[in-house]
Amino acid sequence: MNRKPIIGLELIPNNLVTDDRGWVCRLYDAAGRFNLGLGNVDHSLFVFNQNALTLRGMHYQINGFEESKITICVSGRIFDAIIDLRPQSITYLQTYVGYFGPQEENIGLAIPAGCAHGYLTLTDHTSVVYFMDQVHSVENERGILWDDPQFAIPWPIAPQILSLRDANHPKFSK
Repeated sequence: MNRKPIIGLELIPNNLVTDDRGWVCRLYDAAGRFNLGLGNVDHSLFVFNQNALTLRGMHYQINGFEESKITICVSGRIFDAIIDLRPQSITYLQTYVGYFGPQEENIGLAIPAGCAHGYLTLTDHTSVVYFMDQVHSVENERGILWDDPQFAIPWPIAPQILSLRDANHPKFSK
């Protein structure tokens, strides 16, 4: 379902190993193939979404606080969207979308610094783990309206749950 490539974006293949106990999945390995150029991990998040059709995004940071991040859907299923906001990038203002989760071909992705990110949960009880390489700065948080027509992100269905902040992000302007 990839619409356009974004320079620096990498898919994380599903590496689940299953047996009669359940499954195990390597989420991050600084010395191995799962570091994906992230460098030092500054912080990580575990996000639980109670209900399907919960939207989180489109978030990014500015002023030297831009984050490279790895996002991995460890339970449930999400529709993920990325917008390249790096003016120097040859994929500036292009989007990438895809489906992620333990039952999908790819479980997550590495997102380069300077991109906006958001996702829509497609199942109840969806969990996403983040690894970021930058200190989070509330003063430098920004967002783009999730359905900004300039990007025409093909959300599979309209969200039913989103924060007041996400519902009121502005449309993008250069």
